[in-house]
Amino acid sequence: MQNTPAAVFFKLMEKNKKMKRMIFFCFLFAFAATAFAQKETFDLVTYSPPTGWNKEVTETITSYTNSNKKNNSWCRIFIVKSTTSKGSIEQDFESEWQDLIVKNYNPTGTPQLEDVQELDGWKIKAGTGKFTFNNNDAVVMLSTASGFDQRVSIVVTTNSADYLKTVETFISSIELKKPDAQNPQKKISNNNVPVAGTWGFGNNAMMANNRYGPWNYSKQQYTFNSDGTYNFIRKTYRENDAETLLTIETGIYTISGATLAIIPKKNVIEAWSKKNGGDNYNKLVSSQSQTIEKSNYSFYIYYDETLKITALMLQTSPETKRDGKYNAEVESKKMWRYLQAPGYIVIKLPVELTTAGTQNEPVNQTTTDDNAAISGIWSKTSSARVASGDPAGEGAGGYTKDQYAFNSNGTYSFVSKTFRMNMNKLILVKENGTYIISGTTLTIDPKNSVTQSWSKSGGVDKWGSLLSSQNRTLEKASYTFTKHYFSGIGIWNLVLQSNKPTVREGAFSNNTTFKNAWYFSPISSNNPVIELPGN
Repeated sequence: MQNTPAAVFFKLMEKNKKMKRMIFFCFLFAFAATAFAQKETFDLVTYSPPTGWNKEVTETITSYTNSNKKNNSWCRIFIVKSTTSKGSIEQDFESEWQDLIVKNYNPTGTPQLEDVQELDGWKIKAGTGKFTFNNNDAVVMLSTASGFDQRVSIVVTTNSADYLKTVETFISSIELKKPDAQNPQKKISNNNVPVAGTWGFGNNAMMANNRYGPWNYSKQQYTFNSDGTYNFIRKTYRENDAETLLTIETGIYTISGATLAIIPKKNVIEAWSKKNGGDNYNKLVSSQSQTIEKSNYSFYIYYDETLKITALMLQTSPETKRDGKYNAEVESKKMWRYLQAPGYIVIKLPVELTTAGTQNEPVNQTTTDDNAAISGIWSKTSSARVASGDPAGEGAGGYTKDQYAFNSNGTYSFVSKTFRMNMNKLILVKENGTYIISGTTLTIDPKNSVTQSWSKSGGVDKWGSLLSSQNRTLEKASYTFTKHYFSGIGIWNLVLQSNKPTVREGAFSNNTTFKNAWYFSPISSNNPVIELPGN
């Protein structure tokens, strides 16, 4: 490194040891005297999100990204979902460094490490490394906390010192839960427990939108049918590979007491080409039979009261080729933990496999009194609105994208962006307030709502300058809601139903699966969050 922004940042980190330690270690405390934004929670981590940064949520990662096109600087903060500890902070850090850092960033040299510290029951180890992105120098920082049979990590990547203060403030706001004390596991009797349904786990890479590296992941799942048959599927996707791999195994299973016997009849590995190079299926390139592997597992099912997830625990020794590396350790026993929906999102299969019944469609999720049922960011896009109150007018070519962000603390934000080709401005609606869930009813209670007009930068779909801002009438509304899984596209939707259209949501969807309904999809690489002015 010479005098690049990353070089300046890295030298600053090396020089300022006090600040470096704060960034790596202060996430164990909440600094109540400091004013932070409304806190959010992801897995074991409670934190104050950086204001104005783009948020992305996947099954195992919550990330915040900011960039400045003028000087080509960027920064990304990752909160990585906790996993079972390997038994020591040294093993946990090394495993996280290899899985999260080396595989994604290919850093040069060995990491600069901090001494292990022990605080509040957690042992913490941190390291800093250098890597190259788009032929420019960048820095990656990993902090791993190990304790209570769990490990949790925070990752920061950047190429500029401009973001140092924001990173410091963000991590200073973090609190960690103690899973042993707060997340007791309720074990269900393992005598002839039915395992019917789909159970799975995945290893998702952090590069979910290809902004700062390739997107690589693998997922695997069992589907146990009530007639005693099963299928096992593993999907391996690497963005830089020409093909997506699917392992498909079918057979029968039996349960005797606490023993689950898997008796496969057929096992093949298929290679599928990609349509336009994306995470999809185009044509079957090859199919090759694999050696079948009969296995007996000790098993039990437990329900986590706090996380609201149900898990199937399988244990046998040694590791099987089918299940791969253990992903859990309970009472000194290494095991595999397979989750049910909503803790696990099923693998999307090629159409011919889905229609052939290889994969069962999960049941809808309805009655609940828990905010976790809808926590996250959901959006819908329509070409034009027909309901009254559309500030852009009806029939104009373009789109309207509506986005809800439901926080676990009962607050929400709503953003709507309208673009019309025949208009010389963009319309932005911003609203925030609180929400309540009771059974199948979702009640939205707005506190602030404004409509803004923005000029088009260069006459295209890009924010220019603010032209006007006007308060909107607050519209409290109650909806019947459910989460429905559409097997054809492999995506859960948040479905809201009402007796009549609302000004906020506009006209009902023309999808007739549900009557008088709107369909909101989860945020993903194919469905990004609305980019707001200034981001």
